[in-house]
Amino acid sequence: MINIDLIWQEGRNFWMSQDAPEVIKQLGKCAWVGKNKYFSNVTKEYGVHETLRKRSDIDRSSVQTGSIHARSCYLGSDSNGYFYFTKGIGWIFADGWEPSFGSLGILPLWAATREQKIAELLAKFEIQVVEPMAIFLHQKIPHNLRLSKDFIESSEVKDLDGSQAAPSMYIYRSKTRWRLADLAYMNNKKIKKYLFHYGSIDEWFENLLREISQSCAILHRIGGHDYSISPHNIFINSQRLDFEYVYCNELPHKEISLNNNFEVWRKKELYGLQVMAWEITELLGLKWTSMKLNQIIKNGYEKNCDFKFPYL
Repeated sequence: MINIDLIWQEGRNFWMSQDAPEVIKQLGKCAWVGKNKYFSNVTKEYGVHETLRKRSDIDRSSVQTGSIHARSCYLGSDSNGYFYFTKGIGWIFADGWEPSFGSLGILPLWAATREQKIAELLAKFEIQVVEPMAIFLHQKIPHNLRLSKDFIESSEVKDLDGSQAAPSMYIYRSKTRWRLADLAYMNNKKIKKYLFHYGSIDEWFENLLREISQSCAILHRIGGHDYSISPHNIFINSQRLDFEYVYCNELPHKEISLNNNFEVWRKKELYGLQVMAWEITELLGLKWTSMKLNQIIKNGYEKNCDFKFPYL
């Protein structure tokens, strides 16, 4: 884990879920997170409420993220067993925003609102997804985190296509702390600790594959697809996240190519699911054959839509 700084700046609430806890509703400000030069083994992770209560009177507070999650970080948990995360907090290896890198660590408002709307739509079809909590608009972002007063007005920040990005911070929650990609950075003891709730590791993995296969089938059945399926975008309880490039009939994408060639994108998503399955099998040392993996995926997929699994 990397200990990183969260810088509170003036911002405004763009959207808020009715289910958002008071600690989220009362933020009233936006946050920008950048790297800290110090690496440390942080053993205690404050809950959201405790973090804000303890540090609300200072400008910089400590939050945590895995280095592999780029512009996302973990905020903390609540007493109801939810874990809170935020996206759009700056590329964690960068010192700020640099135009030469395009929208480095920026989450444009169009992408944040798309994350929210897609998650809400998929949840209606009983696809396991993270739950949107809030969207905040940054008023300013740091140009250089080493110079505490060196900021850029958000109106000056451009998206990759040259339009105004409207940098935003998207907060969501999950019923688990860890994504599949996080398992690669844990020892066997920790992996067993976090997965024991689901039975044996083999049982957990089979159930996970079945559930993700079903979610792919439902998404395809309603005329959608997700080309970004990967261990980074699935939690260990099968909840899916990262929907800014998901296509659904009800929510066409601004990137025209994602709205066409449905068959190609459907196969690409299922191939991504296969690759993810192989990666997790190797990571956990499971003695599974590719035929067994594909059969589980095929069964879960074809039971929930009229399409055929193309790789068996």
